[in-house]
Amino acid sequence: MAIATLATPFFSIAAEDGPLRAWLAEAAMDRHVEIGFLQERTVPSLDKPVSTKGRFVRYAGGGFLWELGKPPETILKFDGTTLTMEDTIEEETTTLSPSDPRIRPIFRFATARDPDAFFKTFFLIAATTEGGVYTASLKPRNPTFARQVESIILQIDAETSALNIFDVRQKSGARTLVRFAKPVVK
Repeated sequence: MAIATLATPFFSIAAEDGPLRAWLAEAAMDRHVEIGFLQERTVPSLDKPVSTKGRFVRYAGGGFLWELGKPPETILKFDGTTLTMEDTIEEETTTLSPSDPRIRPIFRFATARDPDAFFKTFFLIAATTEGGVYTASLKPRNPTFARQVESIILQIDAETSALNIFDVRQKSGARTLVRFAKPVVK
């Protein structure tokens, strides 16, 4: 297994990245995958988290669909060329550039296929494996993104390389926790 030695402006560490690379290799396979999820959004101004069901689809060829709500209220689509966000309640659609520095790290995460590109986007800060679950703590390298995001925590099934949890913790105290169901490969 590979060991990643990463340096940030404040410290340097060595963290096990084998299961993370295995998840990226699994994601790189050119196939259709659908995954249901439950997203919990916590903001300091609310007493309780807001929970919303959704669906993520990664298409063979690299496109993806992220639907939030049942029925979907927000839809993020990438067809391989164009990235759009649709608000079905307001009936508004916005075209986004995948290279826009505000969304580039999230876009790279959703389209993760190349470990080298992934590690150019995120620092691997710490990693552990316990009870068959690999947990990785990441920090964004992009300064604009890093000013907003404290960390991203991934939990990956060490046996199947399936992503179980995607947890974004913002410096504002807001948190987005996504719990994924078992992926369905078609």
